[in-house]
Amino acid sequence: MKIKDYREAYYTFSKQLSDIIRQLMLAGIGVVWILKPTPIPGERFSFPLDLLWPSLFVLAALALDFLQYLAGSVIWRSQYRELEKRNLADGVDREEYDFGGHQTWKEGIITSLFVFKTVAAALGWGGLLVAVARRLLTDGVLG
Repeated sequence: MKIKDYREAYYTFSKQLSDIIRQLMLAGIGVVWILKPTPIPGERFSFPLDLLWPSLFVLAALALDFLQYLAGSVIWRSQYRELEKRNLADGVDREEYDFGGHQTWKEGIITSLFVFKTVAAALGWGGLLVAVARRLLTDGVLG
């Protein structure tokens, strides 16, 4: 395989993982909604501590997903705008010209956000699964 084939495979799998993470995080919000106790009229709002950290990680994963795509769009737009401004010899097709590699720190930002998002998603769902298991084992039901 050529390097471009490996890169394309990476892009395919990371995009698919991002889509799955986004769906899981939205489902995680639904799980928290189901597991939270019904508020009693007249009492102060309370949130179960066993759902607090998983909820924060779920929300963090969604925020990191947004930031990853925001950073990616800003970074790659600036990259192609920079390349568009370069002078080329007459008759050279700018769209097909190979400008060479890019600065790796630019891709590093996007990759770091991807990794942090994935870790936050795993911690969020790990915590949700522990909360569900604890409720099933102690109460025998989810309510």
